[in-house]
Amino acid sequence: MNEYKSPHVNDDDEISLVELIQKARSFFRRVLREKRIIIFCLLITLPIGLLIAFGSTKQYSASLRIMPYRAASGSGGLGGLASLAGIKIPSRGAEETVQPEMYPDIAKSLDFQIALAESPLYFSTLNDRVSPIVYFSEYSQPSFADKVFTYTIGLPKWIILKILGLFRSEEEVVLGTEDPTPYLLKYDQEYLQLVTGIGSSVSVEPEMIKGFTNVTSLKIQATLPDPQAAAGLAKIAADQLMESVIQFEIRKIKGELDYLEEHHDKMEARYHKAQASLATFRDRTRNTTSAATQSEMERLQNEFSMAYDLYRSVRAELEQARIKLNRDTPVFTILENVVVPNEPTSPRKGRILILSVFLGLFFGVGIIGVRMFWEHIQAEEALSVVSETSES
Repeated sequence: MNEYKSPHVNDDDEISLVELIQKARSFFRRVLREKRIIIFCLLITLPIGLLIAFGSTKQYSASLRIMPYRAASGSGGLGGLASLAGIKIPSRGAEETVQPEMYPDIAKSLDFQIALAESPLYFSTLNDRVSPIVYFSEYSQPSFADKVFTYTIGLPKWIILKILGLFRSEEEVVLGTEDPTPYLLKYDQEYLQLVTGIGSSVSVEPEMIKGFTNVTSLKIQATLPDPQAAAGLAKIAADQLMESVIQFEIRKIKGELDYLEEHHDKMEARYHKAQASLATFRDRTRNTTSAATQSEMERLQNEFSMAYDLYRSVRAELEQARIKLNRDTPVFTILENVVVPNEPTSPRKGRILILSVFLGLFFGVGIIGVRMFWEHIQAEEALSVVSETSES
C-alpha cells in the first residue's frame, strides 16, 4: 500500500527544514563554544550602560494641558442686542487665526525661547530664583557621564571646536569694525546655544480630546534638572504661549482700537467745546434779537450739531471695536494644571541596563554569525579549488 503524502509538503521542504534545524543547533553550539566573545561585548556595553544610568544628571519633567477657545464667527443674540443700540458687530469671517497646529512653531521661535531663558525660576537646589540662562551658565556642572564622553568619544570634536574658536577669534580681531546696522539684534554664539538648549527642553504638542471632534488641546512639557524649576518653566511657557497667541490674534483690531480711542478723545473735546461755545453765546445774547445774533447762533448750532454727529459716530465705532476685541480675543482653559514632579523621568536606569545587555548579546552573537558565514564562504571556495584541480 502506497504511503500517503500531503500535496502541500514535499521531500525538499522536509530536507530544508531538517537542514535548518541542524544549522540552528550548530550555530547554538558555536555560540556556547565561543561565549567569550559575547562576554567581551558585555564587558563593553554594560559599563557604558552603568555609566549612563548612574552618571547622568537627573532630569525632571512637568507638564500641563490647555485648550484654546474662540467665539464663533456669528454674533448671535449679542448682535441683535447691539443692533438695537445702533452698533453693528462685524463677523470675523475669513480673517487669519492661529490654529493649534501652529503653536509648536511659535514655541520654536527665537523670541519665545529668549523670553523663557530670561524668566526667573525658583531652583530648589539653589534655594533661590534665577533665570535658566544664569543657572546653566554659572551654577550647572556637567555630569560624570558627560565628562567621560567629552574626553573620550567627544575628544576629537572638542579639539576641532577649540581650533575653530581660535581662528574665529583672530578673524574677529582683524575684521572688527563699527557695525553699520546697530538696529539689528546680534547675540553671542554661546548665549544662543544656551537659549536653544533651554528652548529645546520645552515641548508643545497638540492633542485631540477624546469624545470630541475637531477639539484640540495642547500639552506643554518642560524638562530641567530641578523639579521646582521644571514646573515653573512649564507654567511660564504656557503663559508666554497664550500671551503670544492673544497678541497675534488681536494685533489688527488693537491698532484700530487705539486709533479710535485717540480720535474719540479729539471728537469729544470738539463736541464739548462746541457745546460750551453755544451755551455761552446763548447766555450772552439772551435778550438780543438782531440778525447778526441769529446768524451767529445758527452757525454755532450747526457746528455743535456737526460735532455731536461726529462724536456719536466715532463713539459707535469705538464700542463696535471694543466688542470685536473682546469677542476675537482667544480664551484658554486649563484642563490639567502643572504639578511639581517627585520622581525623575531620566535616566531610566532599568531600561538603560536592559538595553546595554541586549546590545552586548546582539553584537556578540552578530560577530559569531559573521565569522561562521565567512568560514562557510572560505570552505566553499576551497572545495571549488579542489574540484577544479581533480578535474584537470
